[in-house]
Amino acid sequence: MNTVKEKNINNLISLWETIGNSFQKQFSQNTISHCQVTGSEWPNRVWFTSEVTEETLETAIEIVWSSSIPLTLSHWSDFENELHPIFEQFRFGTKSEQIGMSLKLQDKHNHSNRVTLEKVMEESQVTDWSALYPRSFGYKISAEILNKTSHLIPYYLVRFNDQIIGTVIAYKTENVLGVHGLGIIPEFRKQGLAEEVMAHLINNAIDDHVEFVTLQSSAMGKNIYQKMGFSEDFLMTNYRLITGK
Repeated sequence: MNTVKEKNINNLISLWETIGNSFQKQFSQNTISHCQVTGSEWPNRVWFTSEVTEETLETAIEIVWSSSIPLTLSHWSDFENELHPIFEQFRFGTKSEQIGMSLKLQDKHNHSNRVTLEKVMEESQVTDWSALYPRSFGYKISAEILNKTSHLIPYYLVRFNDQIIGTVIAYKTENVLGVHGLGIIPEFRKQGLAEEVMAHLINNAIDDHVEFVTLQSSAMGKNIYQKMGFSEDFLMTNYRLITGK
């Protein structure tokens, strides 16, 4: 049986692959996979499907070099990340770090019903979602991705007092609900609204008999989820190639 860490990572990879396959831009070799979607800054990445070695790192370099768009290399490790010096040796510098977190579902969370989640189904909602997302995260997910994948991936707008103030993706694989892209725009932060969105998702997942909720959090955001009972399971390091060919 897969561990919770593996369930978390598999959910995330499945999300990337679903998008990549929708554009016929998902590629897999024996040791490595990658996807690349033009016109969007996400997911556009490389990841290993086997042990990290000098050979697999050389393959990653070739993939990044040959791509017409920037690709991020993502790697999962324990919090010591003992392989980090090897990535640096191969000229991969840290772009960002995220913490893989999980919650085994038991009890529902109380919340004040200040927010509602509106599933993206219409073109106007796609436009709103893709315009709002960069205000929370600083990078773009294209409207074309939502148009091609919204029948496979649930995208939601977050509404508060009749205003659209955030985004979230709730992607289910087996008995896991992966929460991705949960962002509240800056002017509505520090009001507990992200926690309320998560409470909605947790309660809905319990109703759907889901066993775990998983996510990848920034170091700054992890305290929100820890207070809700999430545990820290692994470190996800996102690398960029810092020199050319």
